[in-house]
Amino acid sequence: MVDTSFFVPGTETFNSKELQLFCMSQITEAKGAWDLFEALKQLKHKGHSFHLVWAGDGKLKPALQSKLSDYNLTDSISFTGQLSRRQALLHYQKCDCLVMPSRIESFSIVIIEAMACGKPVVATDCGGPGDIVNATNGLLVQPNSPMALYKAMACMKDILHNFHADTIRSECISKYSHKVVCAEILKCYQSVLR
Repeated sequence: MVDTSFFVPGTETFNSKELQLFCMSQITEAKGAWDLFEALKQLKHKGHSFHLVWAGDGKLKPALQSKLSDYNLTDSISFTGQLSRRQALLHYQKCDCLVMPSRIESFSIVIIEAMACGKPVVATDCGGPGDIVNATNGLLVQPNSPMALYKAMACMKDILHNFHADTIRSECISKYSHKVVCAEILKCYQSVLR
């Protein structure tokens, strides 16, 4: 469950010609860090205008940072390190889309937090995201495929207008708010006690 009273859409409007992407995860092989980096290289190479804020740390971070200038990505990717809850909220609110490139994921709180803020998602079908992401809240692609990630991110700027923050947030609240999840847990306990 997610605190949908804390994770809320922002009140400011951000207009940028660049697609504003946000990724928050450990920067490791299992979380698809190389896949995302390769997809971003392709996005840049094909002339797409974007900026990714990449939050988190991990053993692949130094290697990725060392390659930014080789691929002309220095101005296109910002690594922030770990974020506080408040900092994460501000990045969710400012971005156009969350990107979750994991190769395996049991459940993704990050996806739910982004949805609570009304943001669409590009995620891999690697476990939990397959049960969360649908046509009303984002794009789901195969894991371990930089090309699939690239195509989804390239598509996202053109189809952003198809995603509606209120619809995404309403669906999130109806499935993942404290009230709904606690009620489901209570039903499970009651069924066992009968």
